[in-house]
Amino acid sequence: MEKPNFKFPVLPALGGYNYLDEMKLFYAYFGTIPSMKTVKNLRLNDLSAWIESDLGFKQKHFSWVKRLYIGWSEVGNAEIIYYILNDDMVIKLEEGNMSILFEGCNEAKADLIVEKMTPFKVEKAGNEIHMVIASSDGLETKKVNFKKPNVVLERHYNDDLIPLHNKVVAALNEENRSGLILFHGVPGTGKSTYIRSLICGLQKNVIFMTPELAGSLGSPEISKFLIKNAESIFVIEDAEQLLVSRDSGKNSSISTLLNLTDGILGESLGIQIIATFNSNLHNIDRALLRKGRMLALYEFKPLDIHKSASLLSELGVDDVDVKSPMTLADIYNFNEQEYQVLSQRTSIGFKN
Repeated sequence: MEKPNFKFPVLPALGGYNYLDEMKLFYAYFGTIPSMKTVKNLRLNDLSAWIESDLGFKQKHFSWVKRLYIGWSEVGNAEIIYYILNDDMVIKLEEGNMSILFEGCNEAKADLIVEKMTPFKVEKAGNEIHMVIASSDGLETKKVNFKKPNVVLERHYNDDLIPLHNKVVAALNEENRSGLILFHGVPGTGKSTYIRSLICGLQKNVIFMTPELAGSLGSPEISKFLIKNAESIFVIEDAEQLLVSRDSGKNSSISTLLNLTDGILGESLGIQIIATFNSNLHNIDRALLRKGRMLALYEFKPLDIHKSASLLSELGVDDVDVKSPMTLADIYNFNEQEYQVLSQRTSIGFKN
């Protein structure tokens, strides 16, 4: 096929953020269907400067939008940049990702460019999580930093967590792997504290999602959000209503979780889910517990007697005879006043 010999016309913005399509753009310039490779989590400002100074390009297109909260407080800007390279390739930069489009005969040249992306890789800070927010473009994420918990697994948790922790970290850091992790146990046993500590050792984006929003994961409106956040870890706390057995007739979200963690959608997106709950494991849908779908399942129990006494001593409480396992909440709040709601019985009858 003879390649068209014309410059791509300047298109007006059509009201949308991504008004250009990289595949159509490549075809307009080079008259053939491209292959594509993508590198994620890059510092796009530095990468863009490197492309313009060292790589060489013959044309640049972009779309740009300012994002505002209601009340006109700025959330941030979003930009997509397309570079038309001299070697008949197209580079697209969007939201931390670089995609390079090329003809098959140029794959070796594309690979050389991909290899040069390493210095622009974003190193995850560790103690950060992303919250889901609503914007004019749909659902977005906003980074939130948190204080790293002062946790030593050997002191703060029972011994059976240590080998499981190593398995969990390895599984969550593995690329292109989906799956489900369930943490359960009575309140106060340290599930949330452990998850915050766990996040600090991961290199992927971690997104906190409320159970209410997670219940809508199967809706078409959220599909774009999931695609944009492929290879991410979603944390859903207090997820009882999402996980309860379909036999109870209460749940319609199980099929979505199954597809995200083990179905075709899960294999394509590489999404991993960490869910916590306080209810009995017997209430959880059996399909979620199938081998191959679960990355890990762990029950957080009160700290054993020896570790409870040892931790209390570290905290300066020595005059206590620990006779039964204690939760972390009880240990760290040992000297706090306990508040209870006392029921008042109303007398019925005659008063002398």
